[in-house]
Amino acid sequence: KYISVREEEAKKMLAPLTTNPIEQVLDPTMLLDREEWKRFVKRDTNQKPYLFCYFLGNNKDNTKAARKFAKENDLELIYAPSNITNSNESMRYLNGIGPIEFLNLIYNADYILTDSFHASVFSIVYNKPFRVFGRAIGRKNMNGRITTLLSLIDRADLLILPENLDSKCISSSSVYNYSKIDAEKKHSIYWLERALKESGENRND
Repeated sequence: KYISVREEEAKKMLAPLTTNPIEQVLDPTMLLDREEWKRFVKRDTNQKPYLFCYFLGNNKDNTKAARKFAKENDLELIYAPSNITNSNESMRYLNGIGPIEFLNLIYNADYILTDSFHASVFSIVYNKPFRVFGRAIGRKNMNGRITTLLSLIDRADLLILPENLDSKCISSSSVYNYSKIDAEKKHSIYWLERALKESGENRND
């Protein structure tokens, strides 16, 4: 009776399959206060400036753009997850990192390049400068969630092609407007609490 999705694209895809309303709500990671997420990280004062790359797809153009960007901005290139096919001595690879390490890598980075939704989420949560590369599996576009996410901060420009990565964009502002996210958070929590409450009541009937 209660269906929720994270992106507008999924809502449109599922609509013909049900007569029940479909609600668009925030990803669970965004239902926690930003201050709460800061409890899991700490500033690393010993680490030299670095570019953190987290790519889900195996795209050599992404790696090439990241390597060039790091060199032009004098940044160490830290790459996760480890991708042996793109291994290069100019990168530092991290294997087997956990969630806390992942959050700290984003929090302490000078810049983030990714094709991941959640790396984008935490770049926004921690107010970090980042760019996200589009991703596809075959002909299927995988950018629906990211497009929806960036619309919440009115920054559709952060989704780019690797060849459009400007070496000077590291100086871009990373001060994001959280007003839409905060409003959506209130709406999402209200909807989820009501759905859970009413589902529980229906089971007792």
